[in-house]
Formats: sequence, structure tokens, C-alpha cells
Amino acid sequence: MRAVLIKDGKGSAENLYIGEADKPSAGNGEVLVQIKAFGLNRMDISQREGKYPPPPGASQILGVEFSGIIVELGEGVSDWKTGDAVFGLVGGGCYAEYINVPQTHIMKKPEHLSNLISSVMWPPWGFIVTAFQALVLIGKIQNNDNVLVHAGASGVGLSAIQLARIYGAFNGDVVEKITGETGQGPIRIYIHKVWHVHPLHHVYPWTQIIEAHREMEDNKNSGKIVVEVN
Repeated sequence: MRAVLIKDGKGSAENLYIGEADKPSAGNGEVLVQIKAFGLNRMDISQREGKYPPPPGASQILGVEFSGIIVELGEGVSDWKTGDAVFGLVGGGCYAEYINVPQTHIMKKPEHLSNLISSVMWPPWGFIVTAFQALVLIGKIQNNDNVLVHAGASGVGLSAIQLARIYGAFNGDVVEKITGETGQGPIRIYIHKVWHVHPLHHVYPWTQIIEAHREMEDNKNSGKIVVEVN
């Protein structure tokens, strides 16, 4: 299959190129997805530069969020069928024509959403999972705990605040302690994000993956940069 590879294993954006890689197959409990689009992340740049190795067992190919079509079912898969349009989050391997994914790591693409939009829909769920891991699984949050949230206006920060309230933290009503910019609480949150902005900043064909990485490195995007596999 074709995939975006890195010349010499790491380097600048100019080291990215489309080459040949082994096509994966669906293992036990996995599905094989033909990728239609994938989203760029800051971690992709760090990984490309050799500063952020993928987790153990993950593909060495870049990319963690994608949308596509299931083309093969592995043994033990019963909740999906070939032809299903899905999107998901993985440890790596999205910069390619195909990817094998655990059946638990994907969601069905809503019919009214395009592959381009759905390829970047997973991060909000990732925010919640990250915050849950930190607060509940590791931090063992309990009722009446106080929680310090750095970058409270970030995706993970907002999720952490909501989870802290659900788990009874802040020793009282969270609204009295964390308020909006014009509120009267002792702690203020200044949210600078404009949520009504279109979520996609720019869509590139994957033949322009170098330009896509350059744009992200230059901090020119206010929304997601998406790459379409064609």
C-alpha cells in the first residue's frame, strides 16, 4: 500500500514522501479500514523530528485520527460489517491507505458528516478520556477534593472541570469557584477560543503533505488541518 514515510526515519517536513509500505490485515478483534482522510496533530511534527516516539506496538507511520471505510473484518468482530463508514483514534498509522484498528477504537460516522469533518471528530472524546485518566484512574478523585486545572480553557481542561464537578470535587458548588470572564468567582477562566469558527482550517491532498506540515509548523491554522487520501 501507499503511505507517507519519512526519509532517514526523521527530519524536516521535506523528508516526508509517499512510498510503499506493507499493507496490514485485520487481526483478532480488529477491522481493516481504508482511510479516506486524516487530521494533523502537533505530535506528528515532534514524532517526525524524532522527539516523540510512538507508543510500544503502534505503527511507525505517522497519524492518530482518521475516517474511512471498513474493508475487512478480523476474527471475533461482530458489531461491524464491511462497508461501514467509521472514524477513530489510534496510536499511529493513519498517514496511509489502510490501517488495522481494534473494533473498540472506532465509531460510526454520522451520515450527515463528510469524511473530512469526521476525521477530526474524535479529539473531543480524547479530551474526556485524558482528563478521566488523570483525575479518576490516577488521581483517585473523591468527593470534596480540590482540583487545580492548568490551562482551564483547553479541551482537556474543560473536560477536567466538568468531571471534577461530577465527582463532587471543589468542596462545594463549582460555579462559585470557577466562573466565566465576566463572573464574580475568585477564579476566572478566560476562554479565547471562538467556537463558531468552522472546524476545518484547510484540506490538503496527501500529495501536498509537506505543505500541510509546514502550515502547522508556522502556526497558521485556527482550525484543523486535514489531509485527504486519494
